[in-house]
Amino acid sequence: MDRNNVLEKRLLSRSYSSRRKIKEILETRYVSLGDQKPSLFLVPTKGSSDEGGKQTSTKSLLHVEKPKDPISKERKTRTRQEFKTYIHETMKKQKALTKRITRNRQVNVHKLLDHYQIPKYEDYTELNNLWQKYMHDLLFNNTKAGGGGVTSTEEDIQLPSLAFILPKLSSAEYVGCMLTVLQSKNTNLIGIRGIVLWDAQHSFIVVSPRDTQANEIAEASKSPPSPTELVGGLKILPKTGTLFAFDIVLNDRTCIGFTIVGSRFELRSIDRAGKKFKSHNVIDL
Repeated sequence: MDRNNVLEKRLLSRSYSSRRKIKEILETRYVSLGDQKPSLFLVPTKGSSDEGGKQTSTKSLLHVEKPKDPISKERKTRTRQEFKTYIHETMKKQKALTKRITRNRQVNVHKLLDHYQIPKYEDYTELNNLWQKYMHDLLFNNTKAGGGGVTSTEEDIQLPSLAFILPKLSSAEYVGCMLTVLQSKNTNLIGIRGIVLWDAQHSFIVVSPRDTQANEIAEASKSPPSPTELVGGLKILPKTGTLFAFDIVLNDRTCIGFTIVGSRFELRSIDRAGKKFKSHNVIDL
């Protein structure tokens, strides 16, 4: 036992200002003779006064100082609002550039893309590589196959069962995923593909490549690219009534494809991670 009673002196110093009184209490603290019982007497305090005379509250021994600059709810809200503003302004610039290209097909598109500050698909390919590695670790962690440029032989690939894969896909993060629209109520969206920049509650915000690479249907038909395809940039793909497809690279020669129903993903990614999906008929297909 600590005979110096450091902790008890610390506690008593918050109740008594006299050292003599503290010493007297400690001397009789462990007396077990007569009417005296082992006890420690503390009295409530109203806090101490600082140099300016202002009353300050007494801090607990377990008190932990909060950081001086916490990430408040207001800052988080402001960040989301700024991102929404950026998307809105970028969509306006893309619309203006598309009209300009429609009027004059001879303009230098690459120069105008820099002038209007349109996001480029090439700047986000590394994000897709990181997502490929993330999904490979999530779904095929026990295999030797490697995603994102890591090669392996077909004999090394051991795919897990669908019962294991499907719950993982329902709660996975899709920022960085290369999505392609297979089916949609808006027929103009069919064939569009791009890398997901933001998984919103009701839509995927993607950055689409330029030229015919932005649309698989246009690429297959060898038709000349439209002004919208020449611009590329951001695309807003609604989840309701839309069927999306994506591939996960297993090695240089093999990939595995998945299809997701956008209507079943109309949740925030943070909420979807904790939701348990049940198997039932899909009415809107």
